[in-house]
Amino acid sequence: MKTLLIVLTLLSTFAFADHHEEMKGERFEMFKKRALENIDKRIAQMQKARTCISNASDREAMKSCRADMKEHRQEWKEKRKEWKAKKKEKRANKED
Repeated sequence: MKTLLIVLTLLSTFAFADHHEEMKGERFEMFKKRALENIDKRIAQMQKARTCISNASDREAMKSCRADMKEHRQEWKEKRKEWKAKKKEKRANKED
């Protein structure tokens, strides 16, 4: 009886480990998808800036393009700060 209990405990541990690995794979795919989406957004913004600069006919138009680029970079910095704050908050809640 004792042996049977030990065997069942070990088997249930392996079953849980497999489920845990599946969850890791799903989370990885989710993070990968988000990272690729963010990269695509950044590439689109860079292409927009490139087009703006190539179409600039004078110095003022070029300054306008650079101002737009700077504004976009600032927005990304703010988003990153928000993401980091949320991540830090989640970690703090897990420790409690």
